[in-house]
This record gives sequence, C-alpha cells and structure tokens, in this order.
Amino acid sequence: LQHCFVFHGKCACPKSAGWLITPSMCSWGYVAGGGGPFALMFQIACLDLKADKLCSFTEFLERLPQIYTAPPPVRILAWCVYVLTKQPQQSNAVDLTPIMIYAFVDQVSTPFQLRELVGGSCAKARAFSWEGDYSNLDDIIDAVKHGHSIDWSDVRRKQWSQSYITDGPRLCRLLSSCRNPGACLKNIQPANLRNLLRTSSSETALQLAQHILHECCHQGVAGAENPLYTAMWIKLVHDPKVSEVKHLLALVNSRDVVDEYDGTLTIQEQNVLDGMLWAREHAMDMRKTSCSPSSLRDDLLVQTLVFLSWSLSKIETEKAKQHLAKLWSGAFAALLRLPSADGGRTWSRLYDQTQEQVLKDVPLELPSQVLRRILTQSEAFEEAWQPQLSATWRLLHCRSQGQQANDLWSDECAKLLFFECGSGDGEAKKLNSDVFFGLLHITCGALDRDLQRHMLTSCSKVPPGVSAEVLSRMTSTALPTLKKHELRIDCVDSAFLQVLQQQIPE
Repeated sequence: LQHCFVFHGKCACPKSAGWLITPSMCSWGYVAGGGGPFALMFQIACLDLKADKLCSFTEFLERLPQIYTAPPPVRILAWCVYVLTKQPQQSNAVDLTPIMIYAFVDQVSTPFQLRELVGGSCAKARAFSWEGDYSNLDDIIDAVKHGHSIDWSDVRRKQWSQSYITDGPRLCRLLSSCRNPGACLKNIQPANLRNLLRTSSSETALQLAQHILHECCHQGVAGAENPLYTAMWIKLVHDPKVSEVKHLLALVNSRDVVDEYDGTLTIQEQNVLDGMLWAREHAMDMRKTSCSPSSLRDDLLVQTLVFLSWSLSKIETEKAKQHLAKLWSGAFAALLRLPSADGGRTWSRLYDQTQEQVLKDVPLELPSQVLRRILTQSEAFEEAWQPQLSATWRLLHCRSQGQQANDLWSDECAKLLFFECGSGDGEAKKLNSDVFFGLLHITCGALDRDLQRHMLTSCSKVPPGVSAEVLSRMTSTALPTLKKHELRIDCVDSAFLQVLQQQIPE
C-alpha cells in the first residue's frame, strides 16, 4: 500500500490512488489531519492535487541522491517540508510529528514502515543487510537491486583496500544501481578510480567520470591520483556533449574540500580552476581525444583557460595573480596566443559584462590587459611561448634591447600589447604605463623614431619615478622633429613639460 501511492504520480496522483487508500486509512482508524507517516504523506500530496507540479517522493529522492545518507524519517520529513513550503497557506495546519514516531526499515526508494514505535533515536533505522561475496561485483549489484543495505566501509576494509577493482563496466553498473553511489565511490581507493579512468574505454571512462563528478568525491586527494580532476579532464577530452565552457562549469556544483575555497570565484569556477591547474601537471599524457575533429577539444581547452583568466583578472588578490600566471605556464604555455584586432573588438564588448554574457561567446585569445598581467606576474618567460610574447616579457621586466622593442612595435599583433584598452585609435592610442616604463629602461640600443614620437604625442601617462631628463634622452631622435603643440603627455608637473619643450626647436 505504501508503494502504490508513493511510486505513482505525486505520491501517487490522489485522483487515482484515493479510491484504494482512503478506505484503508479509515479501516486503520486514520482520519484527515492524523494517522501514521504515510497517511500524512498522502494528505500533504493532496495539497498539490490541482496544480500537480511538485516532485513525488521518489522524484525528490532521485534529484537529491545524497539525502540517502539521512535516516528514513528525515528523508520523509524533508519531502513533506518541500511540499509545504510550496503551499504556505496550509502549512500551519499540518502536524509532522507522526513521521518521527514510527520505526522504519531502510530500503531503496520508499522506506518500509513498521507498526512499532521507534523506541529511541530516529537517527538509526533497520535495514535489509547483506553479507555476500565482496569480491564478486555481480553479487553486489544483485544485492543492491534487491534493496539490501551494503556496508561499503566493510567492503573497503575486507576487499577493495587489498585488491583493486579492474572491471570498469561492472563498476559503472553497480554505481547506476546504487541508491547512494557517493558512499560506494568514497570507499574505493582514489588510485583505483584514477587507474580505471585512464585504462578503460572512452565510453566506460565517461560513465565513471560522470558518477565521480556528480558525487564530487575525493577532491582533496593530492597529486596525480586525484580521481575528481581526472574525471573532469576525461569529460573535457572525450565527451562531445561538453562543447562549451559553461558545460564544463556545470560538471561539479559543490566542493568536497570547503576549507580551500576563499569565495573570490564561484564554486564552479574554483573547481574548474583547480582541475586545470592539476591537469597542467598530471594529465598531459591524456590529451589524445576520441572526438572528431580533435581541434575542437583544443579550442575548448583554450576557451576554458581564457575564461578562467578573465575571472581571475577581476580579483586583486595575490593568490589570484599567482594562479593567473601559473595557469599559462608549463604544459599550457604553448597555448598562450598573441592578441588580434578582431579579438580586441570582441573583448571591448565583453570585458565588463556578466559571467553569463561572456560564457555565450568566449574568444580563443585573451584581452590584451589580461595577457600583459600574465607576462608581468610570470617570474620567467616560458620556452614554449611565441617569440613576441617572450620579447614582451623582457620589455615589461626592463630587460629588453632597443631592437627587440622596435621589432615588437613593427608587429601588428604584438603592438596591441603596447596600448591601454579602449584608449582610442591610431596615434591617439595611449601607451600602457608598464610598457612605457619598460621602453624607457631598455638595456642597449635606441628606439625607433616612430615609437619615440608616439610616446610623446599620444597623451600617455608618464610612469611614476621617471624624470624629464630620462624621457628626453630616450626620445632624443623624435623630440627635435616635433612642434610644441604636438607634445601631448599626461603629466601634472609643469616643470617636467618645460624640460621637454626646451628640446623642441621654435
């Protein structure tokens, strides 16, 4: 009787189940507003009789699989509160105490109510236990399907801690049959899970990865054996359904290691960031994809790194700056690209938008201001960087020669890193302060005259600590060719301007 109205419809549809349940409740002495837990559940389900929009008890459990860690009366109570919060006008008239009075036998989906009272704490409940052959996954699957309660910690202690699971497809079948797959996964050794992800077929690896990500288990495991980040990487490399950055963000919506979350990023962003930093060190031997064309997987990886960099660039903490530089180092260094004019126009539209807007159209290149920050924060240039990026790193760290700076100025893409974002076009584009400072501190050689002229005529802000004598010396070729009205620099010190103007002929 319990199952006939809990399994069908909204605990079931009261219209169809009422003819059977109402006489039974009356014969047991139940009346409206009273009775045992299932009579109360039926009464609460009737509140949704007309709208019929809310989840049934079984649907509620399916959407919250982790609720199986709570005892049966708590699960029932949670569903009742869920329905009543949607019916606030009637919630005060319902007494939920009968749920906590009776004893239950825990089982898959709907618990089995006993006639006897609980006689103690509601935190514990009986269960149909099973003590079969832990080494046989088929036996465990059969037991789970028949509603037996498996002591997963006992399975781990007696079997899985001593012998690895080697059959990935059977493990996936077991997880699909479990009412609480998270409890099962957490008792499997992390190294065992990662080994299965690495050695199974792409189909099996994707199924197992989905279970691991859904349960968010073993996130705190250090080093190469972390199965959660391995699962994330498997989805990025092999799953054609994960085709956009937003799909990757949606894979893990919670955290198993809460104390390592500082709240500056969303939980989804933090999880993917941690996963990408892990993959940079431990997953480069797993880049071969089963998807076609493979270039789409490479593009998704680049877009993911670009999105994370954009998010980190909004945070002015030392940790965010370190992560930003680290994200594009090592195995990911070769993915760093020069900016382009088209990319600049896209970012001028997107940079100050919301996360939702950026996720709709993540470019394959970084905004120039973020790329400059990465180069500035990096302690050394990466061998895998493009030559122009290495030269820009030297310029920003005051280690550039004049000819290297001139070559960057003559490269249309590298030149975009010289300018402040949104500062105008052509000669009106202001130089970035860090670039300006680097140009004034080249180690040898002279700057191109056109570059010198731009430094003097673009209304660029003079970096702090730079004297008029230094600027005059570094622009000595272009300064005599100017007219006084062409000299346009951002400096509040009138004496500074006078020193420069003295170098301009009448």
